Amino acid sequence: MPAPKNSKIFSRWPNIQTIGAIYRTRDVDGKQIEWQDCFISSLSSKVRNHRDLLRSHWSIENCQHHILDVTFTEDSSRIRKGTGPEISSVFRRLELTILQQDTWINGSLRSKREICGRDESAFVRLLAGFSED
Repeated sequence: MPAPKNSKIFSRWPNIQTIGAIYRTRDVDGKQIEWQDCFISSLSSKVRNHRDLLRSHWSIENCQHHILDVTFTEDSSRIRKGTGPEISSVFRRLELTILQQDTWINGSLRSKREICGRDESAFVRLLAGFSED
């Protein structure tokens, strides 16, 4: 729906074009889960534009989650207390970023992790900014 133009509430956001909601459903273990996400946008109120942007956002999220789960076994982590889960998640994402940017070691993310785990000099070279001696 187009955003109201003459409202005090929206005066702080002069570029608002659209206020919307997206309804999602998902089947998990035979149960249907439903939820709603709301958004405010500076784009015109064309449904296809918002649909495409929201889908592309979630495809990036799903792809990163898949990599973290498969390569880094994030879902299997037994870290549960205090801020441990958040801190370990930050380090996993940092590691993922470093490994994705690396051009020195050839191979998949998993093989890069294994090489750095076995060879300390490879690990040091990776952390030193991918420079060669």
